[in-house]
Amino acid sequence: MKIVRNAPPPSPPSRPILKFAAPAPGPHHNPPAATPPTPSNEVAAHAVRVASSQGSINPRQQQS
Repeated sequence: MKIVRNAPPPSPPSRPILKFAAPAPGPHHNPPAATPPTPSNEVAAHAVRVASSQGSINPRQQQS
């Protein structure tokens, strides 16, 4: 008896590699410009104006 070998089965067809477009950069890559710092004199002057105007500060919210 002779051993008869069959041909190997055909290899499955190769599938293409799926490629997706890179996601768009988010907002953290281009943050908005920060507001310019205000000098402490202006901040203090604004606080004095607010505090001196009548009815601007609720006494119940005022901390001691």
